[in-house]
Amino acid sequence: EGELFRTGIELRSEGGYFEDKDLDETFFQAIFGADYGFENSLVLTGEWLHSSKTFDFQTILTNDRGLHDNLMPSHDYLGLSAMYEFDMLLRGSLFGIESIDDSSFYISPVLEYSLSDDMLLSLGAMLYGGDNDSEFGAIGNTYYLRWKATF
Repeated sequence: EGELFRTGIELRSEGGYFEDKDLDETFFQAIFGADYGFENSLVLTGEWLHSSKTFDFQTILTNDRGLHDNLMPSHDYLGLSAMYEFDMLLRGSLFGIESIDDSSFYISPVLEYSLSDDMLLSLGAMLYGGDNDSEFGAIGNTYYLRWKATF
């Protein structure tokens, strides 16, 4: 992790060689990312995830071992995000992931409004696209309104 030649662009990467004894498989995975924060509060982030081995959905579902599972159905993914604070109370964000192998995608736009120090109102969507037999294309869209109160 570090800054790219004093430009303000932060770069990061990590990778690993994995030996899955349950599946009798070995593979390599790496992630590379960069982000930049502009003076007007806009923050842009991009990441690329690569996996040398892919797994079918049945294998992934029957070997689900929690949140840190790394069995991927595609070799490569691109992720992009943009966050912007319109003012002290209103913030917007846009997140997206594309599966390069089948050109399917996930996009999530969100608007958040701070009602108080302890309450937040969010309006968002989880939008999926691609062919019906693709990784994200078979999932239906979701729209939501969330009221979050902390105490």
